[in-house]
Amino acid sequence: MKNCDVVIIGAGIVGLSITDWLLSKNINAYCLEKAAPGTGQSAGRVRIFRYLHQDSSQIVLAKEARAGWHAWETRFNTKLLTETGRLSFGHNLEPKLNRVNSVHAAAQLLPYNQWQQLTKSHSLIKAKALYEHNAGSLRADVAINTLATVRREHVIKAEAYTVQNQGSGVVVESSMGQWQASKAIIAAGAATAGLAQSAGIPIAIETRLHCRLTFATNTAHFIPVISDSSGIYDEAMYGAPIDDGSYVLGLSRKQDNLEPAQLASLPNVRERIIRYAAAALPSLTSTVTDERLCTATYLSGRNDDAFGLFSNGNVHAFAGNNVFKFAPVIGNFISAAMLRDTS
Repeated sequence: MKNCDVVIIGAGIVGLSITDWLLSKNINAYCLEKAAPGTGQSAGRVRIFRYLHQDSSQIVLAKEARAGWHAWETRFNTKLLTETGRLSFGHNLEPKLNRVNSVHAAAQLLPYNQWQQLTKSHSLIKAKALYEHNAGSLRADVAINTLATVRREHVIKAEAYTVQNQGSGVVVESSMGQWQASKAIIAAGAATAGLAQSAGIPIAIETRLHCRLTFATNTAHFIPVISDSSGIYDEAMYGAPIDDGSYVLGLSRKQDNLEPAQLASLPNVRERIIRYAAAALPSLTSTVTDERLCTATYLSGRNDDAFGLFSNGNVHAFAGNNVFKFAPVIGNFISAAMLRDTS
């Protein structure tokens, strides 16, 4: 039996951020992860940092998170956020601009010739764009590896099976034996709903499989982060540059992600991404250098970017989608909410 103040389950970016924050407050916390840190829902080399969200409160959170990423860069002496800017193409750009600028005031609507000149990029998406100046690419793998290394004595390779309230604390049954703690936080991606259920916390989650392809590029032309829902090339797509000069693309709509039973359709998804790359982004070569099939978890009945903290007694569970960008602040918020709940 092992004892500590808080057990965190899941060493993705959220679980590691929580662990880091709690330890910084001298709270004895341990993070259990059945595989290597960052190989589940947080897997991959890059994530997008953006301000634009349906919920204005998430724009506020993104603004705070940007400061958090820069603070981590200073603390760890490593580059984590490359502010390439982000171009959004599609309909109803004016309301989106107003929503961003009501909080952040660093976005513009630009015609093709202006954003092309500003970003020095080469793209055949010849349309007006919403340009977010301080958006960009996050070095996801570097962030995970840095946090896991800094807190390595408190990241334990163990699979959690059940989490239950017991008396004034919690008990976690794991492959490394039983853990007893005052509190538990479940941040285990696709496994969160099942573990939360063992603690009497029902969470309605939809799980989808999301394919991302990485392309080699012609380095003579740079491409910033993009989000294309214009329909010019018949797809809704996002893309982001990687620090080695390659570029990642993926379909951006929830309905284009596959349910587990639809895995036979994966070759068609790959072909759609490759076809879009050839038509819209001539700076990309036809060479696919990497592929990721990631798990995305959506809160049922909520918008695609929704997330939440669910609680029962001393057990708390975090679930949602597209949260990597918020990592430097969301771990603080979850931890603080858990501690406020302490009687």
